[in-house]
Amino acid sequence: MSIKEDYSFAGKPVVTWQVGHPLPDPATSAIRLSVGGAGNHPDFATYFQAFLQLPGLEKVDTLLIGNWGAAYENSIRQALDPFVAAAECFPALRHLHLADIPYTESEVSWIHLGDISDLFPAFQGLQTLLIKGSAGLVMENIRLPQLETLDIVSAGLPARITQQIAAAELPKLRHLELWLGSYGHGCNLTPDDLDQLLDALPRFPALSHLALCNYELANQLAQQLAEHPPLPDSITHLDLSKGTLADHGAQALLTQAERLNRLERLDLHHHYLSDEMMATLSEQLSCRLNLNDQEEADYEFDEDDPLEDDEDPEDYTYRFIFLSE
Repeated sequence: MSIKEDYSFAGKPVVTWQVGHPLPDPATSAIRLSVGGAGNHPDFATYFQAFLQLPGLEKVDTLLIGNWGAAYENSIRQALDPFVAAAECFPALRHLHLADIPYTESEVSWIHLGDISDLFPAFQGLQTLLIKGSAGLVMENIRLPQLETLDIVSAGLPARITQQIAAAELPKLRHLELWLGSYGHGCNLTPDDLDQLLDALPRFPALSHLALCNYELANQLAQQLAEHPPLPDSITHLDLSKGTLADHGAQALLTQAERLNRLERLDLHHHYLSDEMMATLSEQLSCRLNLNDQEEADYEFDEDDPLEDDEDPEDYTYRFIFLSE
């Protein structure tokens, strides 16, 4: 039997196909292709050629690309080259997850991706694209007329990706989720980069769910959102979760309470808010709030030892994003 995993993708349980076994039923399975991490595994090209011999590939609509072999040092091109070359074998493909690799095989920040731009013209029917990792990632000329969901799970998203998304042609995009991460893991976003992305949101008229999450500079982002023109009216769900949001960032959010109350949901879970600020947000915001997972900051100074007049306690305060490795 192929291996049934304990999670799902695009509404179907994930099944990892193994050489010598039949194709899992595409109607009931999200099919995962993986040769595992380091060790005695077939190379991905050989493994994939065996997969291509199976009957029924024309019915596969949901696919996950797992480990292509030592993904922490080998580019995803080892998997994408044969996959893109065989695109005509997958006319029904609608939901794709790239780099579905557990942390036991590679940390997210170690996953070596690369230029995946040739994926877009090859699979014009994609409705869901989920990417894990961002090291070396390039996504030029994103034109996917049917894409509804784009998720990039990253410990540090480079600015070129937000720039490429800002220029994308995605007329049906409903769900955009970007894990921005930390500078220590490759996030080099500037306020101008974020402004460019926010300015581009009207390019996606169907967009209803926007997630700018897992961000080391969540408080600065909150302030930037407060100073930026309102988000498009189509956005009903705003996700600023998994980051370092503290009271001063939440105070910036409260300055735009009227805007936020037009939302159906505001997700701030995994935060560093005080009990008092959580209560204030609940009182002043009428949208559904997720304030779960209250975290405590680490302080590297003696609170009994007064700071110098020119010192700021924030300089000695450390908050960590959800996916920081």
